[in-house]
Amino acid sequence: MSSSSTRRGRAIGVTAASALLLALLPVGAVQAATHTPTAPSPIGIVHVVHGNSPAVTKVSGTAAADESTGCGIKSVNPTGVVLGGSEVVQNYSVTTTGTGCTGNVTWVLRWDNGNVFVDSYMNQAYWWPDEYRNGSAKSYGMSVELTNGDGTSVSKSFNYSFRRRATFGSTFNASPEPLKLGAKLTLKATLKRISWDGNKMPYIAYTKQPVKVQFKPTGNTGYTTIKTVKSGTGGKISTTVTAVQTGTWRLSFAGTSTTGASNSGTDAVTVK
Repeated sequence: MSSSSTRRGRAIGVTAASALLLALLPVGAVQAATHTPTAPSPIGIVHVVHGNSPAVTKVSGTAAADESTGCGIKSVNPTGVVLGGSEVVQNYSVTTTGTGCTGNVTWVLRWDNGNVFVDSYMNQAYWWPDEYRNGSAKSYGMSVELTNGDGTSVSKSFNYSFRRRATFGSTFNASPEPLKLGAKLTLKATLKRISWDGNKMPYIAYTKQPVKVQFKPTGNTGYTTIKTVKSGTGGKISTTVTAVQTGTWRLSFAGTSTTGASNSGTDAVTVK
């Protein structure tokens, strides 16, 4: 039996309220404890269980005009996942706004195809990379439906990003160091991203991607972008900068619609 099949069959604790909810949901909407899951989302199999964290947060604030005195949706968190070669567990929550949120406020997140993803009773999802392929990485439509304690409801659409993990690993290096004021400093690294195609799930070269060269002078708290370069063959990056003061260098990849953002390790360089 494969490790994937073993995981699918393991027991998952479900509360009485969750068990009742399971009976009411459409077939294939969620994974029950002793059922082999179907594909509840356009992405593929997502394993959903009861979460232990608060799933509804009530806050005061200004919503849309027709919700300001009612109960509106301020935000959903998270609105995406970046998945590498290891399991990721996420707890989902909805923050409300308006002055009229009372009693037992509940919510449901649905995919575009109408299937339930998670809700305020079963708000935890397990993502296992061996369930997916590279083509799964993209943005998916989703909506949140919120029901107030007084029975009124409101919905909101948003996009859910499903992205592959990118990394520089431990490849970043600045040399030579230390160096004199005005000398040339060479920065090198390799950018890769996970491949879910096949069984080994290696990190493969990510070429032709814009990467920011960033610097933080000693004593400062934030980085400044010096220039932008592109990853070349094999995902390799090599560029030179002029040393003007002591500080820390790094590379930063902002991510794409299919791949998550990543910062390299840092290298502190002393300028004499």
